[in-house]
Amino acid sequence: MRLPGRNLLSILGILMIVAALSSCATIHDIKMTYRLPPGTDELRGKSVFLDFKDMRENKSILVGGALDDFRNFSGNISFYLARDQEKGFLMGLLDLRSIFIEAFDRRLGDLGVTVVSERDKSDIELVIALTEFSLDLTDRKWTARMSYEARAEKSGKTLSRQTIQGEAERLKLFGQDQADVVMSDVFTDSVNELDVPKLFGEAAGRD
Repeated sequence: MRLPGRNLLSILGILMIVAALSSCATIHDIKMTYRLPPGTDELRGKSVFLDFKDMRENKSILVGGALDDFRNFSGNISFYLARDQEKGFLMGLLDLRSIFIEAFDRRLGDLGVTVVSERDKSDIELVIALTEFSLDLTDRKWTARMSYEARAEKSGKTLSRQTIQGEAERLKLFGQDQADVVMSDVFTDSVNELDVPKLFGEAAGRD
């Protein structure tokens, strides 16, 4: 006669195996929110062709301890758009190029700039050259870093440029919520730090 306890142990064992396999198979995505600054329409009437170049030496977003915490990371990010303290609207699970194009498209639009799909139909070309975009976890502290060069170009000639560098830190409290916050902070601050009117103004003076 089989003891009831053996059946219970067998069931518990199976459940533990299923849970372990499920944990290994779970994809952990970064949830990043970009918060747009107030619009000004300062550059209304301008048109621009927007391009993105990934110039990072290390193409991985996760480095150090973050690699262990985000198991099976897909490389894509759940990207949200928001204004002020709004919760934000999910744009989708996007790759880096799509995220940067979307964010700068919205940023330029809020300044009155029309983003066109063909170079020869634009007044100027804005190139965003990404040199760093990373998330690390060291001593229970999340650190996000981002740097890029923005160049205003025309006919292949660079007319003006700005270099932006950002860093944000948060203590790891529970799970990965603070990682999402720190990535949102560094992305929002770094994108919004670009002085687009100054960049375009300097370019116009050298055209």
